[in-house]
Amino acid sequence: MKALHAASDFTGHIDSRGFSLSMTKSIHNRTEYAEQLAQFQPTLDRIKKINFYGKASIWLGKTLWGGYILVLEVILDAIKEPDVHPFILAASGLDAGSLHDKLMQKQAEDEAREAEYKRTSEIDKARRAEAEIRRSELEKQLSVNGKMVMAVGSLGAKAIALGDQVGFQAIRITKKGSFGRFGFEFTRVPTLDALTGARWQPARTQKKPDEIGSYFAV
Repeated sequence: MKALHAASDFTGHIDSRGFSLSMTKSIHNRTEYAEQLAQFQPTLDRIKKINFYGKASIWLGKTLWGGYILVLEVILDAIKEPDVHPFILAASGLDAGSLHDKLMQKQAEDEAREAEYKRTSEIDKARRAEAEIRRSELEKQLSVNGKMVMAVGSLGAKAIALGDQVGFQAIRITKKGSFGRFGFEFTRVPTLDALTGARWQPARTQKKPDEIGSYFAV
């Protein structure tokens, strides 16, 4: 019933009763009830003209928060193959041509959405790869004999997510504290080049080397 889902407001459910389709509308007063019932009734009448095993009805239910919903429900136990297309037309309220156009539009939207997801995924992958390369370059600049320096004045950075982009969080050791801890300041920048002229914010607490070592890991 994917075609019906794409062409109408019906949603499918599977529970102890089997497979069912439903449309719901919140009801706040008698006027809304009458108006929505008038909208649901023609759909129910069309569906009842189609041969299928099950039942179709409209009922008023109470929500957990004390409100009411009007439900157009079809419990679909079974349907013969020749009756599937007429059922979809009846439930959607569309003719064959309009249904075809609706499905083609939905297919185009799905393909466009998939293409955009793939495009943004590739961009994100490329940005992360670039960020890792630039991070490695920074590490080489800061390393001494293959080991990262962690002393006053040392600068470290690691790639992080900045919204939907990849950026960097950097720290700079400012002083050596007690018990092997270091005082430092930090900043976030979109690129490593932006570290020049960046605004640094002092950290409130000092950290042990193993707590900030990921910024300096080789």
